[in-house]
Amino acid sequence: MNQEEVLAWLAAHPYGEQDENGVDLSLLRANLKLTPEQRWLKHQRALRTILEVKRAGERTRLRRIASASS
Repeated sequence: MNQEEVLAWLAAHPYGEQDENGVDLSLLRANLKLTPEQRWLKHQRALRTILEVKRAGERTRLRRIASASS
C-alpha cells in the first residue's frame, strides 16, 4: 500500500478527533489524563506484549529453519 492509498483509507475510516495530520487527538487527551505512573505501567504492558510477539516470531523462524534442514 503506498502513501496515497493509506491516506485514502484513513480518510474513509476516521477514528476519533483528528488534527490536520491525521493524529488522533482523543488518544492524546486520554493519555494526558493518566498519571505518569499509569502511563509508565501502560508502556510496560505494551512493551511486554511487543517482546512476546518478537519472541514468538523468533521461535517460528527457528522452527522453520530446523524443519527445512531436516
